[in-house]
Amino acid sequence: MTRFRTVRGVAALVKTLTGTTKDGPFCVILNAMDIERNMQFIVEHLAKLTASAEKHDERIAELQALAAKHDGQIAKLETSVATVTDLVGRLAQAEIRLVERMDTLAERMEALAERTDGHETRLQSLESKMAQFLERMDRFIQGLEGNGHKPR
Repeated sequence: MTRFRTVRGVAALVKTLTGTTKDGPFCVILNAMDIERNMQFIVEHLAKLTASAEKHDERIAELQALAAKHDGQIAKLETSVATVTDLVGRLAQAEIRLVERMDTLAERMEALAERTDGHETRLQSLESKMAQFLERMDRFIQGLEGNGHKPR
């Protein structure tokens, strides 16, 4: 049995069966056996083609179901991306406010430091004066012998 795997092969078979070629018409005598084999060949290939088409249809249905599933996943991811984008925007705004507050705090701390610079000097002066006062009081009290009267 001859198998034709290309369109040219099938066209050659048709031309042979109809009795025409490049050289002109001729008469082909086919016996019943040749016709039966050719019919069997056509039926077999038609069955294979039908089975192949059914497999392709099943695969297309599977792929369509998978595509629908992927569409749902893509929609969820789009929602997630939108949520993340919103959160990033909020975070950026919060960071801007935080930086502004930190700048304000830094300015206040600098102003406080400037105001306390004079306090340090005054505190040291007061400590020094207090130490002198306590020394005088101590000498005064010792001079009175603890009873409030001057020694004789």
